[in-house]
Amino acid sequence: MGAVIGICVNAFVLPPVHSRDVRRLRGRLPEECADLLHTAADGLREAYDREEARGWYERAVRLTDAVTDLRAARRWSEEGHRLDPGHRMRRSGSEPPPAGWDLTWDRVAEDIRATMRTLTEATVLPDGVPGILATLLRAAGDVLGLQESDGSDDRRRTEAAATAAEAHHRLTHVLADGRSETTPELGGLTADTQRLLDDLAPLTTARHKTARHPAEKTPAPS
Repeated sequence: MGAVIGICVNAFVLPPVHSRDVRRLRGRLPEECADLLHTAADGLREAYDREEARGWYERAVRLTDAVTDLRAARRWSEEGHRLDPGHRMRRSGSEPPPAGWDLTWDRVAEDIRATMRTLTEATVLPDGVPGILATLLRAAGDVLGLQESDGSDDRRRTEAAATAAEAHHRLTHVLADGRSETTPELGGLTADTQRLLDDLAPLTTARHKTARHPAEKTPAPS
């Protein structure tokens, strides 16, 4: 009997709750990812230590946990809607993001986690590299922090993505320059941040295309 009651509760009572969880996590992830990247950028400019870097890494792990929570909330929400199709007619509020959104942010959160882990292992970085990394991470954080705008910040988002890409180019140059003393951590950071920028690209181009090509409205009947 208890199991039956539990199924009924999940089917008819919890779907709105889980849908709200999906929307809450949708808003939380971009904001917290951006805040962590900005915090790390500030720390890199102020000669961070390993203890501080471990704190960044722990925050990054919590971001990946939030993605797991998002997937769980979405599964419960979709299961509840499947068992209670009429709920689609009754519910109010904005639609949760499409499932592909989860995959994108799963990759972004993992890229950030990998970058923060490498920073905890980096004892010495070549001269100039902390400043380059700070510029890259702050610009990447700007791209993420502007995801929830209404389209008015598309130019700022595109400019931030370009700044991050240019900083990564400089980082790659340091790695390839035989005059600079390189370390395994520098190679790891170069690879980690390249993956991050690759996964940020769809977030930038998709919003840009949406702004330039808004959906056409169906003309009203005459």
